[in-house]
Amino acid sequence: PLDRQVASSVCNGCRWLGENLGMVGEASRPLEVSLVALALHLAQSTHAPQAFHILSRNARQEGHDVRVLGEDLVPLPSYRVESQRPHLQPRHPHTHDAGNVAATAYALRLYCLRGEVLTHNIVRWLHSQRSHDGGWRSTQDTLAAWEGLREYSRQVVERQEGDTRLTITVEPLHDHTRAHTFYTTPANLLHLQTHTIDGVWESMRVQGKGRGSAVLQLTTRYYVTRPDLLARPPTPAFDLTPHATWQGHNGSSIAFTVCVRWVFREASESSGATVLEVTVPTGYGTSSEALQELVLSEAPVPHLRRTHFTQRKASFFFERVSGNNTCVEFSVERWFPVANLTTILPVKVYEYYSPELYQMELLDMSSVTLDICQVCGSYQCPNCPVLSYYSSHSPSLLHHHHHHHQYLLLPLTLFLLSISPTLAPS
Repeated sequence: PLDRQVASSVCNGCRWLGENLGMVGEASRPLEVSLVALALHLAQSTHAPQAFHILSRNARQEGHDVRVLGEDLVPLPSYRVESQRPHLQPRHPHTHDAGNVAATAYALRLYCLRGEVLTHNIVRWLHSQRSHDGGWRSTQDTLAAWEGLREYSRQVVERQEGDTRLTITVEPLHDHTRAHTFYTTPANLLHLQTHTIDGVWESMRVQGKGRGSAVLQLTTRYYVTRPDLLARPPTPAFDLTPHATWQGHNGSSIAFTVCVRWVFREASESSGATVLEVTVPTGYGTSSEALQELVLSEAPVPHLRRTHFTQRKASFFFERVSGNNTCVEFSVERWFPVANLTTILPVKVYEYYSPELYQMELLDMSSVTLDICQVCGSYQCPNCPVLSYYSSHSPSLLHHHHHHHQYLLLPLTLFLLSISPTLAPS
């Protein structure tokens, strides 16, 4: 019975989509057009050719023979020419990255199923949009991209796998002795090969020889301590205001208050699924049960559905964020002392399915940073003064230290009195 109900629902859905193709072509977004065209093709609907025509009509021309489905024009990777050599520049996020990738990936899958041409250039464009190892912007567009690439691989690449023989050399321009070579053969075709670059390479040369296809990606990470050095989002989508206060001995407890609101009203009145990530100092922590109280309490945070704490990050998952301030308050305690903490910590909010819509701010945590002598807590620590130097200056402790000085001076006085007769003249 369930199979018949599913089949009936599919038929009803195909019939409705076919009857409303005109509305799809006039008012739908590129991602919706791609999904409708692919669904009608997989269902073998009589309206599939018309849907494909709408999809082709909405495709954007990117460069030479590259057709992309997207909300706006996404520029191809940029180059800088130095000494008559083109240098590929880092890729920066764009406003509709996730939707553009998903729409183009579904279109690629449809193109491959239909046996259309120009699929190779679409594959090249998809790979140019990768943001990290094995993924694009979000889980949804990554899955769509892999499905499209799998279909392309099944129809095109698998016929060439037995002939794949590639030698790819990567070397810094200023030092050819530090070159590294990757070898790709049918035996290791599915194995990820990586190489960690030590030192500063600045520009590098990539040279490939042989037969076949391969993807080479360079990933860089760096840390900043000034807000003006942060990579800003392509479009302001969130307003983020973090605040931290500390209390207790040497800042043993920190209370965070983070407020966020949606400001990208041109796209929608509220955001989609949103994630708020707050990095806490090393050595501080809280329990997942304590954070979960923000969801289960009698006055829960609006639209907050789940919380999670792992290592140094507290994560909050919202169903959506509105244009009004939504604030999260929580505390962390020092579990163990750590010296020389990072004084700047990031706080980030982003849309789960469109991570290019984000906002990041930096929190100054220098007031809770301990030096090595405070963590060691002993006069035996090298190059550290006595322990009382780091003690609190409360009246009771000061009085306690005063007594210590009296006990230290008394033996010294007795010692001087005991040797004074020997120093007296005869």
